[in-house]
Amino acid sequence: MLLFNLNKIFYYFLLIFFFFSLVGIGQIINNKLIKIKNINFFENFIIGIFFLIFYLQIHIIFFSINFFNSLMIISFLLIGFYFTSKLLLKIFSYKLIISLILCYLVVLNSSVFPYYNVIFDYGLYHNAYLNWLNQSNIVLGLANLDNRFGYTGSSYLLGAFFNFYPFFNKGFIFTTSIFYVFLIFLLIHDIDLKKNKFDNLFNLLILYVVLKYIFVEALSDVSPSKIVACLIIYIFYNLIKNYKYELKNNFIYSVIGLPILVSLSPSSWLISI
Repeated sequence: MLLFNLNKIFYYFLLIFFFFSLVGIGQIINNKLIKIKNINFFENFIIGIFFLIFYLQIHIIFFSINFFNSLMIISFLLIGFYFTSKLLLKIFSYKLIISLILCYLVVLNSSVFPYYNVIFDYGLYHNAYLNWLNQSNIVLGLANLDNRFGYTGSSYLLGAFFNFYPFFNKGFIFTTSIFYVFLIFLLIHDIDLKKNKFDNLFNLLILYVVLKYIFVEALSDVSPSKIVACLIIYIFYNLIKNYKYELKNNFIYSVIGLPILVSLSPSSWLISI
């Protein structure tokens, strides 16, 4: 496998763009509406991805999820990226560079096409369901065609969105991997080796687990299982940090993360049954 080629470099920059865009959208919403105090700027990804999932849940009721129908949310992503790029200039450091380098490992993993011996279910029903989402608004009774269509959660909405149908059709590259990029930036930004504190040990151990997972498991996936693991890690991270620093409303990030977990399950998508 080639480590560098034009496709992988392109996917890498797209992945970083999507991540920074969602962080920016989250920061804007936080500043204007929620006003959560935070130490780690990248936590705003949780608000950004919550907003995107909430938007797509409503969008699919009336419209298919394709490039042209998604121009409004794409414009939000551009605004979010612009907002983040200005803030990154203020917090630019070696930690940011390390995070960017490690994220290329994510692309090397997630850009592998999920054929049957990588992600068996992608060919079985994942791709078929994404095609439905890309080409039609919500179809009542779709699970009558195949019961697997009845337990598909919001991760498939993200996969359909990142397909940018009919131009790209490779949403599997970003759906799961963007959550691992989130953990990489979050944990590395919070490490301070000048201070002897429990947080450093926790962040380093979790970062080791995340990186090991990247090398072992395929991230070219639109199913929710790997995303759930990322969100559970984050919720524990947030609760531990909130207790230590006594940020009075910072735990709300965990409260926002819990509905995302629920939306990944089929119980949130009963209308598809």
